[in-house]
Amino acid sequence: MYNFNWESFTEKDFVNHCARTENDMNAYGDYVGCVRVGSLCFDLTVRDFDDDGNFVLCYDLYVGGINNGGIMEDGDEPYGWSKIIEDYPYEEAEGGDFEDSMISVSYEDFQKIAETAMTEYIDHSAYTEKFNLTERASEPLIVW
Repeated sequence: MYNFNWESFTEKDFVNHCARTENDMNAYGDYVGCVRVGSLCFDLTVRDFDDDGNFVLCYDLYVGGINNGGIMEDGDEPYGWSKIIEDYPYEEAEGGDFEDSMISVSYEDFQKIAETAMTEYIDHSAYTEKFNLTERASEPLIVW
């Protein structure tokens, strides 16, 4: 089992996400926080809609310590470099979604659901072999 860090998506953040999403306050595209494990960071974003037009909470995985050499679309600044740790690169490794907005569950239940989904992604995604996600998730926590 991995040691997930929830300091950047607290119960208060979850309650705020639920309120904005439930009240349809332009929640689409909201970055609501992140969950970290080792040198991995799962960003949580309200991005998609289900078949009934309801919001869906998504997670995007970023892998620390990978230098892809990319640049932002506007070409002005490098993409994939930490703003917290100088000269620390990262790479996107796609992600998934929770099939709904998750506003109908408690924070504790959401944590369990999210950790199960994120563990599955770490252990079985197409990026597991490419970036050795299981090893990176088992590293000591790096906040970048």
